Amino acid sequence: LRVLLLASVLSLPAMCLSQDFIVTLQGDTVQGEVKALSFGPDKKVQITEPGKKKVLYPFFKVKSFSIDNEVYQPVKGPSGYTFMKLLKSGYLSLFAFQQENQNSYDGMFLLKRDGEGIEVPNLTFKKGMRRFLEDCPIVAGKIENDALDKRDLNQIVDEYNACISERTNAPAAAVTVAKP
Repeated sequence: LRVLLLASVLSLPAMCLSQDFIVTLQGDTVQGEVKALSFGPDKKVQITEPGKKKVLYPFFKVKSFSIDNEVYQPVKGPSGYTFMKLLKSGYLSLFAFQQENQNSYDGMFLLKRDGEGIEVPNLTFKKGMRRFLEDCPIVAGKIENDALDKRDLNQIVDEYNACISERTNAPAAAVTVAKP
């Protein structure tokens, strides 16, 4: 009996953590069974709260949602606004998206916090990424010199975010004011 009780108590946090949810634009979190309805022009998220009926949330009323511990956010991508799977978060975030007429999240998209984004290029990777990340010359240089390539997306995101963090968190130079 003790083992059974201990096992059920230990599994409780895991059950709570794996609960699907939606975060609305107002910041409300609604838990339940979540389904993304991404087909057609008007994308929605459906949630079924335990013991309640299904509720639909329009695309522009959803800040994010989670299904099976994976977070999705509305992002303006190469084909307009769509829900994308968040793979890595930061000033520069990495998302996966569904390419046209696909069910899997095979497309890769990079989005800066300022709203600038780019679909990760295939043929013009070096040129496109160098231009997109030019505000961090160290990372752009590594891409130019083939030290980082498309297989290193996670490392590129980490190094770029570290570069931006260093630049924005650097202590301000001491300012001396001459007294008359």
